[in-house]
Amino acid sequence: MHVSQSYKELSLFSAALILSSLFLVAEWQLPTTHKEKTGTGHAWLHQGYNFYKHGVSNVVSNETIRIKKFQLYDKEVLPPKFNTVSIYDPIFYSAICAWLWRLTGSANLLSLKLLNILIFSLLMIWMYRVLILLFEDKRKAFMSAFGVLLFFPLLYTNIAIPRDAHHYYAFVVFLYFILTFVFTEKKISFLIPGALLFVFCQWARPCLLSSFVALTGLFLLWAIFEPSYREKFIKSLSVFWVISFLFFWVPFLIFNKVTYDKYYVIPQGEALLGSLYGTSFPDGDFVNHTTADFVKRKTGHQMKCGNIESDDVCIGLYKKYISKYPYHRFKCIFVRLKSMLWYDLPWRQHDPYSVTMHTSRWFKLKLALTSPSLFFEFFARLYMRILLVLGYLGMCVAFLRKEYKLLTFMILGVIFSSGYSWLFHIEERVLAVHNWPFGIFAGYFLSILYEVIFSFFVSKRKTAIVHL
Repeated sequence: MHVSQSYKELSLFSAALILSSLFLVAEWQLPTTHKEKTGTGHAWLHQGYNFYKHGVSNVVSNETIRIKKFQLYDKEVLPPKFNTVSIYDPIFYSAICAWLWRLTGSANLLSLKLLNILIFSLLMIWMYRVLILLFEDKRKAFMSAFGVLLFFPLLYTNIAIPRDAHHYYAFVVFLYFILTFVFTEKKISFLIPGALLFVFCQWARPCLLSSFVALTGLFLLWAIFEPSYREKFIKSLSVFWVISFLFFWVPFLIFNKVTYDKYYVIPQGEALLGSLYGTSFPDGDFVNHTTADFVKRKTGHQMKCGNIESDDVCIGLYKKYISKYPYHRFKCIFVRLKSMLWYDLPWRQHDPYSVTMHTSRWFKLKLALTSPSLFFEFFARLYMRILLVLGYLGMCVAFLRKEYKLLTFMILGVIFSSGYSWLFHIEERVLAVHNWPFGIFAGYFLSILYEVIFSFFVSKRKTAIVHL
């Protein structure tokens, strides 16, 4: 390995560490982290805290969980009760959280956030190497990798919602081990640690199946058009799928059967009902962004997220409305696609409606100047718009320069593999772990722009020397 590449890898690792630390400090200083919160908002966090308090069992008391300055605690001691674990998450990541908290002696989210910062920073090295293999140009790869760090929603999600960041980790692990095996001289044993790391990510985020399938399909397509790599692609993909089947899918299906008496359990009812959000029905009715409000309004049922009974109620409502308006879902998908490709993705959760509720851009700017918090929010949204524009320009340049591998894997394999977002409903935490290739394309565009400007000045200097 050349010294220059080592230096660039160290630079990316250090930059990721510094930027992530700044976001951690920013989150610590948010007003909401200093006030007592009455709930965690995430099933895995409820479950992890209960495992920390009671051991890995179904004896929980999740009504009492509070958060203050990253610390989880019981504000009110209530009698524990038996409760089936949420269908949103398998217990693996919750058990890891409980183990880490018992190791550190405190149920504090800071330990999870610091661990994520370290993992994210180390993975920037693999991200850079992946881009070298796709670009076959170290300078472009470095600028594009640095562009990922400029996609601030990813850095913030990595800290704010530690579990969801594993979806991004899975992308990097999968691409790094597959591409390195295919394009360099590596033994098949090289793939095994990568496949096991990928399985770990699957246990944290089972919903990354759509991304796994999308990337696998693209690699197989690549193998068809380039027969010289076909054998290596098939071997590497086989290792990942076999290990995933043995160490994730088999135990995952058994766990579901034992716990819920179903082999495959996901919150499909809430997801399907959420897919009807985006535009009103022909009769003027509409699905609320929070599906629980719609369910309460239509059936009187008090929905409990992650509960099979509530999920069945959602499925019933979905079937009723989809049979009445069969094309409404496709209309909503079109609306979501537009939002997905031109989205604010603010990384600071101050007040999402304080600026965006106003239509006039001048009024937004005037309002933003009234307080530092609103100005920061306004800047965050403006920054993301600029980054998206640079990303789209980078895509256009990549197309003109025939960078088809990069375009295919980053757009189809990563951005559009988020079936949850465009098929069901948009959530910022889901978009953040899929839309980071916009950062890559923004960095790519800036590297090309630098190349053009540098060439221009060099040619002018040569011309001046000739005239002298």
